[in-house]
Amino acid sequence: MAIDIGLAISCAGIFYKPVSSALGVSVGNFGLYMTFIYAFSFLMLSIAGRLMDKYSARWLLTISSGIVGLLFFSMSQFNAVWQFYISGAAIGISLAFLLYLSYPVLINRWFSKRVGFFIGLCSAASGIGGVLFRRKMRL
Repeated sequence: MAIDIGLAISCAGIFYKPVSSALGVSVGNFGLYMTFIYAFSFLMLSIAGRLMDKYSARWLLTISSGIVGLLFFSMSQFNAVWQFYISGAAIGISLAFLLYLSYPVLINRWFSKRVGFFIGLCSAASGIGGVLFRRKMRL
């Protein structure tokens, strides 16, 4: 959670101004790709939940991680804002598994006691990761 949310989501705003300047678009137009991420995550959650029940979480999370990694790497080569929008949609679909379903599903499968504590710990890690990564990126 510290890396997924802390790095991928919480630190995205650091790159808005330099990337939008390089693309020649406003910060608002560029930042719209985050809307695609959240919208497609929302739309995918019910489907992702059924898939997590039906198929191996290990494979679903591995595939989702690979897709997100490739798309973030690909973003370094994009030269138009519409490419970020399309990749934002695909990232959103993958993040439905990684951000919102992975830790509650896995913790409930692995632990029978102190489930709330471990879910809270994972949630706290997302905020702590965001603080640590933002600090490192600004130095």
